[in-house]
Amino acid sequence: MSLRSIGFLLPLAACLFAALTDVAFGQVGSALGMAPPVAAGALLDPVPIKPTGTAAWNQLAGEAEAEYAAKNYDAAVVKIRELLAVAGDAGKTAPLEQLYFKVGLANLMNGKYPEAETAFNDCIQRFPKGEYTSCAFLGLGRTCMKMDVPEVKWRAIAALKTAAQDPQCRPEAGLWLGEIYAEMRMTGEALAVYREIIGNEIRTFQQAVAAVAMLDLLSNRGPMDELDFLLGNPTRQVGVRDSIAWFSNQMIIRGDELVAAQDYESALIIYRSIPPRREILEIQTGALKAMRKKLAVLESKQGDALRLLSNLKAVIGNAEICMKAFEEKADLDAALLMRRGRCLFYLDRFEEAVLCFRTILSKYPDATDGESAAYAELVILHKLEDFAGIKERFDQFQQKYPQSDKGEQAAGLAVDSMMRNGRWKDVAASCREMEAKFPRSDDLDRYVAIQGLAYFEDADFKQAIPQLERFLATFPQSQLVERASYHLAESYFLNHQFQEALKAASAYLEKFPNGIFAGEMHHRIAFIQFNDKNADHSAKIIRDLGDFLATHPDDIAKGSMLCLLADTYKRKGESDKAIECYKKALWTESPDDVIRHALDSATQMLKAADDWAAVAGLHEAFLKRRDESPLALLSVVELARIKTRDGKPEEAFEILVKAFRAHHAYARDPVEPIIDEIVGNFVPKNPEQEPDFDALDKQLVELFDKILAGKISSTGLLRVDYARARLAQMLKRNDRADKLLGKIALDGLRDPSVLSPPLLASSGGLLLKSGNLDGAEVMYKQLRDMLPRTASADAGLIGLGHVELARKNPEAALAIFEKVLSQSSSTHFNEATLGKLQALLETHKLDEAMKLGLQSAEDKSFRGESTARIYLILGDVCEKKAGAAAGDEAKASLDQALGYYQRVCVAYASYPEPRDEAARRIVEVKKKL
Repeated sequence: MSLRSIGFLLPLAACLFAALTDVAFGQVGSALGMAPPVAAGALLDPVPIKPTGTAAWNQLAGEAEAEYAAKNYDAAVVKIRELLAVAGDAGKTAPLEQLYFKVGLANLMNGKYPEAETAFNDCIQRFPKGEYTSCAFLGLGRTCMKMDVPEVKWRAIAALKTAAQDPQCRPEAGLWLGEIYAEMRMTGEALAVYREIIGNEIRTFQQAVAAVAMLDLLSNRGPMDELDFLLGNPTRQVGVRDSIAWFSNQMIIRGDELVAAQDYESALIIYRSIPPRREILEIQTGALKAMRKKLAVLESKQGDALRLLSNLKAVIGNAEICMKAFEEKADLDAALLMRRGRCLFYLDRFEEAVLCFRTILSKYPDATDGESAAYAELVILHKLEDFAGIKERFDQFQQKYPQSDKGEQAAGLAVDSMMRNGRWKDVAASCREMEAKFPRSDDLDRYVAIQGLAYFEDADFKQAIPQLERFLATFPQSQLVERASYHLAESYFLNHQFQEALKAASAYLEKFPNGIFAGEMHHRIAFIQFNDKNADHSAKIIRDLGDFLATHPDDIAKGSMLCLLADTYKRKGESDKAIECYKKALWTESPDDVIRHALDSATQMLKAADDWAAVAGLHEAFLKRRDESPLALLSVVELARIKTRDGKPEEAFEILVKAFRAHHAYARDPVEPIIDEIVGNFVPKNPEQEPDFDALDKQLVELFDKILAGKISSTGLLRVDYARARLAQMLKRNDRADKLLGKIALDGLRDPSVLSPPLLASSGGLLLKSGNLDGAEVMYKQLRDMLPRTASADAGLIGLGHVELARKNPEAALAIFEKVLSQSSSTHFNEATLGKLQALLETHKLDEAMKLGLQSAEDKSFRGESTARIYLILGDVCEKKAGAAAGDEAKASLDQALGYYQRVCVAYASYPEPRDEAARRIVEVKKKL
């Protein structure tokens, strides 16, 4: 309900002209003190009627009064003219000036403005210094305003200025003068008039009306300080207090108009100026009591009191109407809070807006605006990304307003916040609920599609596949079909259903040959073909990817496709073409892992060809063109190594020092490889030389003090400790290294943001190993969030997976490892696979663990210690199978476990930890056998 309907906005003319319209025609002999008629220059000729004396006069006066009261203005004018014709018989007391004035007033009220203008001019010419002369100028000014003709408006201004010279007419004349100035956009003149009317204090209703008019102008153009001052405390002004209900109603109306015009700052100032409903009613009740008492006094008087009486009646009547409206609007305070909250929202002052909405919900729980306030709070929490808060408030919203027409939108906000927060299980559950609750929604296809997306993002591909298939079958015309088709192909691939992935990717390309995921689908098909052990698809891969890139040179998957093309050429032995493709991939807008693969591969191939000049040129170009990339520091390391190889160790050292000095304070920059190169210079080249660790450590610290040159940062200091730890490791002083790394971990717990990704990873590992799981979790979460969608983020997730394993939450750990593995480009594939194997083992999914373990053991990407750990897990799987079996079946499983452990001891004896673990388990298995 619009607050414009509160109260009755009394027309300005009716209020201000009350003193004029209530002037009585009078009886002969009433002591009105009228000036004698002036016949000279008369413009209105009376109707010639034969004189009939006082009785006839009184009869005609009564008839004229009745016609006027009935708003039969044409008839009233005729009767007035008849009265003027018999005025001679009525004697000297006949109110001639009043009658001439009434002719103009009747025509004005009848909308006959030319006739009214003529009549008022006639009255002024006949009675230039009469009782009603100022009123006639006032009527003339109002008439000219009504004619709405520019040149006539200037006549209105002149007439109103004349009327304003009379103290009794000054308020009305000033208000109309301000109005016409405002209409003519003469804002400065209008404000000057209103300021003069108001003076130092608002004591009358006319001054209150002037304040409202002035408010209109100020809120349209400012300045805000004057608007603030004007509305500072309206209840202190006598004139406002007398009509506080009307004044507050005007403020609400003006505030709503400003909101419609999107002037939220001015509207907010106005809404805040409105007193509470209780205060409005208390003040208005007291003011009405005083005004009614004054009215009774005025009703017993005559003469000048009649004007005051008519004005007071109008003020009282207006106040009573508005007050009744406020009495009926019981939740006015909540409605005003809602308006203030909306203004604050559109001014981006969200915390203050939320305070308004929460006040409504707590203080006025049954208010009409309660539901809107609850929904508005959800919108703001969504903007503020307060995902925990929005979930709590949404549950409350659903509970209190289960049938709300905003229920679907509110649920949509909650789902979106869950998606942004990565709470995919909750997303799937909520969309499933929305699908059931809103079966006819225009967004039904979205609810079904998002369920599939949620399962995909949660790495639950077994659930994602049927959900996405259901969506594509049910909503073939949906705008989300392209995205769902892409995710279906990806789900098949990541679930190791490669033939289904090929079919789904091909189906996508058939329907969307130039779609936004077309490049990724071509890359996915080529990737599957590249890894096909049963056939060589090299020619097809080169042809398909080459043709696509020729017609889609700016595709988002260009870097990945170029790298796969290069890998294919490399397999075919076409090194020049492979290196060329890797180089092209370097300059694409691709993720860092793609760029790094291209850079590392090209570097290795050039080194294998013994083309060191080309290696230097490659990294010099990368530094020049990709100087903002975090990978640029890796090029610094390569260039330093080449300088050293060329017999220029001083130049190499200077390159490293310069890079460290520029980047040491930025935790996101990968400075650690540079530190390793610098520290390597302190290791004695003669292996037979016994190093003096303390002396070398001191020299290293002095070097870094010189490099930092007093520009100390928390990150830089921790990196110096890392340099000392690396020196200790290189010199086989692991006790000192562990102590320094432990210090970094403890210092970093106070503010993990100062640690670089390698320091976060090492700190997390140390804390995890020591049993400080909460501390490890802090480190890994910072690592996950520091550089999203990078290898560092995957490392953080893997760390969190191991924290969950340590907490005996293998299901949660399994979900985390599968999420990492769902990112096919992850450089931490092996670590995530080992984590998944352990999680499958601890969730007793032994068949899945055995299958994955055997696949991984045969995968050549697993080498050395990682393969040894796979065999340890396979042995553990067999032991658990033996524990669930009996007899020959149990013995067979134990024999198989023994074989895996013995293989670790023989084939991987150079890795102490897995070798010793395998030896211990061999003893245990033999005891069981």
